[in-house]
Formats: sequence, C-alpha cells, structure tokens
Amino acid sequence: MISCAWALLLLAALRARRSQPGAAWLAHLPIQLFSIDNAFNAYMLGIFTNPFGVLSLAGGLPVALLAYGAKRTWLGAMTFGVLLAAATLGSQLGVIPYAPLMLASPVSEGHLSPAWVLGFGGLVVVGCGVLMFVSHRIVAEIRAREVALRAKHAQLFSLNEDLVQARSDLELSRNALERRVELRTRELRESNVRLRDEIERRSELSDELEALRLLMEDAVEGIAWLDADGRIQAVNGAYAEMHGSTAEHMLGTHWSDWTHSEDCERVGRSVARINGQLRQELDFRGVRVDGSEFFAAVVMVADSRSRRGHHFRFVRDVTRNRELSLQLTHASKMEAVGRLAGGVAHDFNNLLTTIVVATEELAGSPAFGKGSHEVEELLFWIRGSAERGVCLTRQLLDFSRPQSEDRELLDVNASLRGVVAILGPALGERIKIRADFAKESLPAFVSEGRLQASLMGLAFNGRDAMPDGGELRFSTGLDRIDRPEQCFAGSPMTPGRYVRIEVRDQGVGIPEAMLGTVFEPFFTTKAPGEGTGLGLPNLYSFVSEMGGGVRVESSVGEGTRVCILLPLAAHDEAVQLPEPPERPESASATILVAEDEEIVRQVLLRMLRATGYHVIGCRDGEEALREYSAHASSVDLVLLDVRMPIRGGVDVLRGLREAGSQVPVILMSGNLSRAEVASLGEREFLGNFSVLNKPFGRPDLTKAIEEAMNCG
Repeated sequence: MISCAWALLLLAALRARRSQPGAAWLAHLPIQLFSIDNAFNAYMLGIFTNPFGVLSLAGGLPVALLAYGAKRTWLGAMTFGVLLAAATLGSQLGVIPYAPLMLASPVSEGHLSPAWVLGFGGLVVVGCGVLMFVSHRIVAEIRAREVALRAKHAQLFSLNEDLVQARSDLELSRNALERRVELRTRELRESNVRLRDEIERRSELSDELEALRLLMEDAVEGIAWLDADGRIQAVNGAYAEMHGSTAEHMLGTHWSDWTHSEDCERVGRSVARINGQLRQELDFRGVRVDGSEFFAAVVMVADSRSRRGHHFRFVRDVTRNRELSLQLTHASKMEAVGRLAGGVAHDFNNLLTTIVVATEELAGSPAFGKGSHEVEELLFWIRGSAERGVCLTRQLLDFSRPQSEDRELLDVNASLRGVVAILGPALGERIKIRADFAKESLPAFVSEGRLQASLMGLAFNGRDAMPDGGELRFSTGLDRIDRPEQCFAGSPMTPGRYVRIEVRDQGVGIPEAMLGTVFEPFFTTKAPGEGTGLGLPNLYSFVSEMGGGVRVESSVGEGTRVCILLPLAAHDEAVQLPEPPERPESASATILVAEDEEIVRQVLLRMLRATGYHVIGCRDGEEALREYSAHASSVDLVLLDVRMPIRGGVDVLRGLREAGSQVPVILMSGNLSRAEVASLGEREFLGNFSVLNKPFGRPDLTKAIEEAMNCG
C-alpha cells in the first residue's frame, strides 16, 4: 500500500511538472520526495534500531547542497525531522506501531516473510525510484546551470564587443561635438542679431499691449487673473464693479470671498480640473461687498504662460437673463396647464350637461314628488351646484384661452356674489370674506368670465399677502367722473357714470417705488416660483378692452386696495329679452343626434323625445353619416358633438355638405372658442350651422333648435 501511495505521488508530481513547468513549488519537489522517502524508511525499520533512513539522508544532503542550494536542502531536512518526530510521538502514544517491518520475522518456515518482501521491497523500489528521480533532477539542474553559464559567457563576449563599439562611438561623438560647438557658435552670433531685431519688435508690441490693456479695462465683461492659490492678482473695472467693489480692494483676496458659500465646493472642483482640461464653464452665485448676490456665468481658462494653477476668469452678470428664462419657463408651464384645463373642461361640460338636463327633467316630472318641499330643495341644491360647476368650467376655459370675448349685459352685483360663493372654501378658514354690495342694480356690458377670473385673481393675491390671515373685502357702487381722470390705468376715463368694484386686503402691502410697475408683464412681489406676474397685467388688459380703468393703492404693512371702474350700461340697454317658449311649434320635426358620451346622448334623446321631437341617436360621426344617408328625406336637423373619437362634428358637417345636403346643423361643444367658431363661419362650404355651448338646459336647447330651423 505504501509503495502504491509513493508511486501515485511520484506520478502526480511528474504530471504537475509537465503541466506547470514554471511553478515555484516544483523546484522543491525532489528534495521533499527524498526526505519523505528516507523518513518512511526510518519509520518502517525503526529509527532507533536501524539508522538506515538517517544515514541515507545524511549521504544525500551534501549532494543536495551542491545541486539545489542550502535553502531547499534544509527545508527537506526539516520535513524529514517533522515526519520522524510525528511518527515517534504517534508510536509512543500507541496510535501507530513502532517499526512495522520489525514486528514480523524476516524468515518464516525457511522462506522470506511476505510482509518483509512487500514492505522492504516496496521501500527499496520506492527509494530507488525517488533516487532516480532525484538524480535526474540533479543532472537536469547541472545541465541548466551549464546552459546558464554558457549564456553568461556569451553575454560577457557581447558586452566586450559593445564596449569596443562604445569606445568607437565615443570617439565619433567627440568629433561630432566639436563640429556642433563650431556650428552653435555661428548660430549664437546670428541669434544675437535676431535678438536685437526682437527687442525692437517687442518695443512696438509693448505699445500695442498697453492699448490692449486699456481696451480690456473698458470691456463690459469682467476679467480677472488668479494665481495657483486662488488669489486675485489682477482685475478689470467691470469685474470689480460687478462685485460692488474696487480693483484695489479685490487684489490679493481669495475667489471664495466673492462666491456664495453653497457654490464654493462646485467652483473649487472646476478650478481643480482646469489644468487638465484648460477650459471650464459654469454658473454660480457671486457675492457683492454689501452681501447681496447675483448670478454669474464664468469661463475659466488656464494661463499657459505661467506655472500650473494660474488661470483667467471671464465673468458676465446673468441675473436678468436668468430671471427672464425662469419667467419664460413658468409661462410655458402655465400654457401647458391651460391646455390641460381646456381638455378637462370639455369632459366636465359633458358631465354638467347631464346634471343640468336631468335636474330640469326631474323638476318638471309629475312622478318625482311634484309639490314636495324637500324634493324641490334637493333639486335646487343640485341645480345650484351644477351652476357653480358651469362657472368653474368657464373659468378653466378662460384660463386655457386668454382672448377677448363678446360682451354681455350682466348685473355686476350678481356676478360678484357668484365669485364670493366660490372663493369661500378656496381661500381657507384664515381669510374672512366681507361683501358690501350696492343695493341698486349695476348693469354693465362686459365679459362675465374674464371679470370673474380677474376678481378671483385679485382675491388669491390678497390671500397670499395675508399669510397669517385677515379680512378680504369686496364692495361695489356707482361713481361719476365729471372731467377726464388721469390717475386710472386703462382707457381714458371720459366723463360719465361708472360701476365701481373695490377689492381690499389687510396684507403686507406693496412698496411705493414698485406701484408704477405692477401692471408690467411678469412683474411680481412674490418669491420666485410663487407668482406668475400676469394677474394684474391681465386685469389691466381686460379693463382696457371693456372701456374702463383700474387703480392700485398700497402701503407697506397697511394692505392693498384695487379699484376698478367699468362703464355703466344705459337704461335702454338693460332691457331683458323674453324667455323662449316652452314647446316650439316645430316639435314634430325629426332630429339626428350624434354624441359619443353614452349618458349625455341618452339624456339628450330623452329630453328631445319628451319635447315631442322624433329622434335618431348615433354614437359617433361615422354612424351619423350612415343614418343620415338612410333617412335623409325625413331628417330636419342634425345635432353634432364637436369632439368625437370617430369623425368629429366638424368633419361630419363637411361630409354632409360634400354630399349636397343643406340640412341645418347645430354643433355642441364644451370648449370651442369664439375664435374657432369665427374661423368655421368663414368657410362658406359648411353652409348653415350654429354652435351650442355645453352645458345647456332644455330652454337653451329648444331656443337653439328653433333658431336653426327658422334660419334653415
């Protein structure tokens, strides 16, 4: 078994030697195998009774010292000692037997004992194998050293030849050096001549540089030169003025003294990178002598003429540009919100149409508790909430499409009551609203949507000016101007009677120096990001278009008062038109209705049928065209929703006209602007059509149908 183990170990060592010829541990393998083999020989025969293993090792050590060196040899001897110590300790403790071959007699019954044949024979075979392997390694080591020695000899011969060649080259170099000295001498004489010319040329350049320095001093852009420690060595007047200082005061100071503390780390990183990239551009906040801040755009350029770290700075004050950019960004956001508001208003109008129509139908239905006070009160609440929703939707549409609108006759007091009712929950519990309206009616020809939107804007400004709460007061009355008034902004205030609207808050107020700029676009006294600066300019534009004026009075800490004057409508202009009849004479007509919202379509069909019309319902524009083609001879009017997923109302109207039909058409829309309606009216090929804005009730729909049928 021991022989087999040694054989496997030897084969593994040989295979490892072939697969990893350069491994360092293989250099120690022969000595270790030799030591292990002698240790097992000593153990098998008994170290204390047969010194064969020790003597064999002792005989091999001198050879190993010569062949492998002292380090490897003594490591092998140490391995031998460790194995013998372990075997001796194990035999003394009874873990393993002492001298296993000595436990049996060499001769048994006249023959050599099998245990001795296997044990001692195995030791002899393994020992011979190890000896041969070690001898082979010794021969290989000697040959390798011989090869190395020959290589050293060859290297010495090569070095000798190189030395001879170097001496020859040195001689040649000395001759060449002498020739170069002569040539350099001639070049120096020529250089002296050129130097004199250069001095004269630099004298001329000095004058030009002085002119350039004066030009740099007068440059609009700030210029500074900094050393490797970040201290300012030179600045021009623009740079010093930008920081509210002087060049003398800034010289020798560190750049961080003139940079906002929160930006110092970022600027420092750019300064550290400037030597590798030669140029750095960034924005940061600069600091003036008085502690105020400004936004600066800087270009840092490494100074190639000086040692590492010196650089120039070219600085521009971009505070105003940044403000304009932020205002433009905010205006873009407001435009996006406005477009979103228009889309929301379209869907909201469909819902309100259903609520308004259903409420009217319930109010007029005898089967729904007619005469019941509780039912009538509930219907009144629903109707009132729907009307508030209509007002909110109109404001959303006004916000999404800021434009001039057609004026309408309205009672200013009634319009303001609607605004106050909406503002109550919107402003919060800290703001107390007080309404002081005139007792008499105040008629005026104005755009109600824009009037309410402007007043709501003033209310929100008042709320923002009272962060700790306070009173917001609305009041109305009549004013007379006897001579042209100059203290109002807007249209020239010609003599006459005006409706006065006042909005007063108890807020922080506006400094007197700013009152002259409150109507400028994007001007705001609020913190950045908290105001658009468009509220008062929109109010000014609205009042001017209506022929009125506006005045702002304010004191810091005492609040703000905004007074609006609108022309009072003449008495004959205030005559109200009579209500349209409940049941039109053409109630027996056939109407084709196309509406993609299922609930809105069903409510319309129910209301029209209850009125007495024959109705054909369609889910989209494609179905409307098919149904009209099938019933063209009997259809008297077509009612189309403008925005439908499959062929909108305008597209269906175009299809009807292209097919040769001149049937009257009513377009229903929740957010079609007057400008869009006017644009459609300019298209002559669309023929007879009208627009009915959502939400609408039975009277509005009946009136629109009657007008369309009469025009047709």
